[in-house]
This record gives sequence, C-alpha cells and structure tokens, in this order.
Amino acid sequence: MKSSNIHLASRGFRDSIGDVEYNQGKIRVGLRANGIPANIFVDII
Repeated sequence: MKSSNIHLASRGFRDSIGDVEYNQGKIRVGLRANGIPANIFVDII
C-alpha cells in the first residue's frame, strides 16, 4: 500500500492520544489531557 497520507484516530477517551496523522514526511499527534486537546508536529527527514 502506498500513500502520502495516513490518519488513525480513537474517540471517546478523555485522556488519550486522540489521533496520529502522517502526511508527506510530517507527523501530527493529537493528544488530550483533562479534556484539553493539544497537537504535536514532527518533521521526518
């Protein structure tokens, strides 16, 4: 399978990794703690 975009998500948990997305050499991880969302962005070299 070839793809430039992969998106995995889980829903319904208050404190968790909400989703992980890969798109053209970049990774975004969505986190939730105490119901507050945050995103972490990483460039893959």
